[in-house]
Amino acid sequence: MNKILLVIALLMMILYIGKRHQYIRLEEQMNQTQRISDSLRSELFTSDVQLNRYQMTLELMRENDSTCSILFEEIMSMETE
Repeated sequence: MNKILLVIALLMMILYIGKRHQYIRLEEQMNQTQRISDSLRSELFTSDVQLNRYQMTLELMRENDSTCSILFEEIMSMETE
C-alpha cells in the first residue's frame, strides 16, 4: 500500500513539475507578446501624431496657398504611390 502511494505521489510530482514548466514557458511567451504589443502601440501612436501633423499642415496650406496645396496633393497622389 505504501509503495502504491509513493508511486502515485511521484507521478503527481512529475506531472506538477511538467505543468509548472509549461506554465513558466507560457508566461514568458505572454510577457514577450505584451512587450511586442506595447512597442507596436507606441509606434502606431507616433505614426498617428505624424499623420495628424501632415493633415493639419495640408489644411492650413489650403487656406493660405491653394496652389501650393494642389501641387502638394498632386505630388502625393501621382509620384509617391
